[in-house]
Amino acid sequence: MSRYALHHLLVDILGSAAARSGLFSSGWEVFILLNPASGILARPSALAPLLERALAALPDGPGPLPRFCRAAYSHFPGHAVFQVRKAVRRRRGRLLIISCGGDGTHNEVLHGIRQEWEHAGDDVWLLRLPLGSGNDGADVGSLEEGVRRILSSHVVKPVPVYACTTARSASPRWGANVVSVGIDAFVSLVVNRVKARWGGRMPGTWYSTVGDLATLFYELVVPQRPVEVEVVSGRERVVLEDLFLIMAFGSSGGRTYGNGKPILPGRENLCLIRHAPLLRRLEVKNLLYRGEHGGRPEVRLLSAERVRIRSRVRLPVQLDGEAWWLGKEEFPLLIERVAAGCYVLA
Repeated sequence: MSRYALHHLLVDILGSAAARSGLFSSGWEVFILLNPASGILARPSALAPLLERALAALPDGPGPLPRFCRAAYSHFPGHAVFQVRKAVRRRRGRLLIISCGGDGTHNEVLHGIRQEWEHAGDDVWLLRLPLGSGNDGADVGSLEEGVRRILSSHVVKPVPVYACTTARSASPRWGANVVSVGIDAFVSLVVNRVKARWGGRMPGTWYSTVGDLATLFYELVVPQRPVEVEVVSGRERVVLEDLFLIMAFGSSGGRTYGNGKPILPGRENLCLIRHAPLLRRLEVKNLLYRGEHGGRPEVRLLSAERVRIRSRVRLPVQLDGEAWWLGKEEFPLLIERVAAGCYVLA
């Protein structure tokens, strides 16, 4: 089957699951958004076996798309934001948005919901399926699990998100997983550029190699200057100033990024890693990949509701897998946690 024929089958499977769930029999609507260029959705050989397993989870196979279901593609950066905002504004009842893609697609869907929060709130639910090249922000571990959740789940849970603003922000940038500043964001920048040259894909062994090379050259690209980090948790306020290599803030603890790397392995949602000589830095990196970095003297894990970062040099930033440079004139960077930032099918 062609890529687009497989996409149609995916939509039919999800729509049929919704039709057979008692949840959607009373005025609900379902909007399915697909990014055809996203990871698994761009590769029929990867998508087809996932659809086979999803079909096995669907009693009696798929039927025609129910009238209360609509589907749309996201064709370019920002398109998913527009599509979701339109769906939220046009809804007549409660709405479930099923995001089919990777972390970048899910982030745009979140932006669409947050930008229409007055019209959304707890009447708009979200389910993020792991169908991209990066899936740390997905709500389920597989497409099959997503189908089973639609069939069986009649509850929703509020989940935390975070808002990022800078000295020059007109509006916040939203995230649901991890925002980080420093060497890991630089690795994301380099890896994303290499992936773009490979047509969105990159051999697994190359990913680690590119990451190691980016780590080696980071200090040649980014001057090492002290960074001030103001941490607020409840009534407590702490100001730290040091040569930080990584400053990572999660919407909660227990977060992974970079395709499964447990940067926040415990309950704490802030990880600060100070500068260290190269060999020790590589040791910390290897421990971080296993979620065992918390005991190192260079590492500090904290709980935070709000963080303000001040820097006198430009620094790389990554937010839910998307990376860019933040100029020195754009600091301070303010990151704030929102406890009930969206509602997810649970």
